[in-house]
Amino acid sequence: MALLAADDTCSIARFNYLPIIAIKAGYLLIQTTLSDRVLNWTLLGAACGWLVTYLIIIGGRAVQNTLTSYFNFSPSQQIVVLAGILVLSIVGWLIGMKKSRAQTRY
Repeated sequence: MALLAADDTCSIARFNYLPIIAIKAGYLLIQTTLSDRVLNWTLLGAACGWLVTYLIIIGGRAVQNTLTSYFNFSPSQQIVVLAGILVLSIVGWLIGMKKSRAQTRY
């Protein structure tokens, strides 16, 4: 039984690193050229989404006096962080699309 619990913990620990790995991979893969403006805004949105939701969760835990690190979040709190990354990535993508259209008009 203990072996099964250790395997579950290992698989959950890998999931916790997913947002950070995705943001860093995006940062390394996206070059700063004018044609990549939409991707840069999307990446900025993802990074801001992670930071904002992370700070909200940590702030809530500090108020409740249950402050722990990011890697000890419950699954519901991890879903909140991933949803924040998704929403702000989409917002960043929309801003990038709007800015790239404004540049191509002139």
